[in-house]
Amino acid sequence: MLFCQLGQAKSLREICNGLMAIEGKLKHLGIEKAPNKSTLAYANEHGPLQLYKTIFEELLGLCMHTAAGRKKTFRFKNKLQSLDSTSIDLCASLFDWAKFKSTKGAAKIHLLLDHEGSQPRHHGGA
Repeated sequence: MLFCQLGQAKSLREICNGLMAIEGKLKHLGIEKAPNKSTLAYANEHGPLQLYKTIFEELLGLCMHTAAGRKKTFRFKNKLQSLDSTSIDLCASLFDWAKFKSTKGAAKIHLLLDHEGSQPRHHGGA
């Protein structure tokens, strides 16, 4: 999924084609061939959400540890935080709960960015 995010893939076909283009590198990870679209769709629908939460929290901890010793360029009297919002396009026929137009679907994500270390901050809400 990290490959999909970093590659800004917009569809399963785009993900599969991108992974097929780097199949030689996948072999170093023990993956013999790029997955099919149906395999990715099944994994996306039935995958354990806790796994992604755990991976995010581990990466966040690593990034915060790495950024902890860095000096700040700007000083503010109060803690600086920014709220960012982005939409993730979804297939309306697969995610009927996410319709925002008649032919498109999306999920909206709000992210609170803590500028102390420039890391996203966990927010209790959804």
